[in-house]
Amino acid sequence: MTDHARSPTFEESIELEEIVKDRFRSEHKPWQWPWAPGAPGSVLLSMAAAAAYRTVPDDVAITSLHAQFGANVVTDKPIVYRVQRVRDGGYLKTRKVVIEQDSCEMVWFTIGFVRMTPWKGPAIKHSSQQVGLQPLRKIELDEFRHFFGRRANRPRMEFQRLPLITEASISSSVQPVVGRIIDALEAPAGSAVHVVGLMSLTDCMFSSAPHALHDVKLVLPPIGDTTSGPQIPDTTSLMTLDHTVHIHSHDFRADELLYFEMDSPWAANGRAFVRSRIFKEDGTFIASCSQEVLTVFKPDAKLEKNAKL
Repeated sequence: MTDHARSPTFEESIELEEIVKDRFRSEHKPWQWPWAPGAPGSVLLSMAAAAAYRTVPDDVAITSLHAQFGANVVTDKPIVYRVQRVRDGGYLKTRKVVIEQDSCEMVWFTIGFVRMTPWKGPAIKHSSQQVGLQPLRKIELDEFRHFFGRRANRPRMEFQRLPLITEASISSSVQPVVGRIIDALEAPAGSAVHVVGLMSLTDCMFSSAPHALHDVKLVLPPIGDTTSGPQIPDTTSLMTLDHTVHIHSHDFRADELLYFEMDSPWAANGRAFVRSRIFKEDGTFIASCSQEVLTVFKPDAKLEKNAKL
């Protein structure tokens, strides 16, 4: 039985109660950022994926997830995850998950599954390679330490930003990050809990990549800074408009170090498009992500790098 007096493990935090058929609610209050009352996107992504998994057989796995964010989901009211069974083919299955609060639809997901049987017949094959090297074997500078310390509401993840890989233009430069789920996960590699963990990991540090490439101040201190605390940001608002994940290989563990290479091929009109390729420690390319971010800057924000675009 779960001890609700302590902070839940990651696996406990994604537990769901089925209210009626295909409608679920979380058994634990989700964690949130100290400065915002809303449920973080990483929580909503992982919970929607967990809800969708509850409606499919054990021999299928998520290969794609697309999220469209509509309204802010708060953590002090019940959150309901409603699953619609869109397609139930022999090889492919599709689920639509709607997050509801106060009887209103807040966030929408389309989630694709594929049966995990070996592919038979001819197929083309290629895979991306890492741009940079992954020098870390463990997180040495956890970025979340500035906000949570060891408090009970600390997220069950850790990340470290690595130095930028600077190319000829901002649009081709890369922001590397390493991250993992902190808790040791009992489930085998590639199973639902690791896929759900990956969904959670894809949203943290992601939206900050375009700003790091422009030297924009966000809340986090400069990359690699071990002495400074949180900064006063150049922005007044930063939000995700949509988020997509494609899983290419399920041979991974979310509690082992994963390497994210993020770039931003375009930014203008307050919006920025971000891409991320995710690799295992051995360089295996396991997933791709994309996200559109809306940023509102302070009127006096100085964006020096814009002149170099």
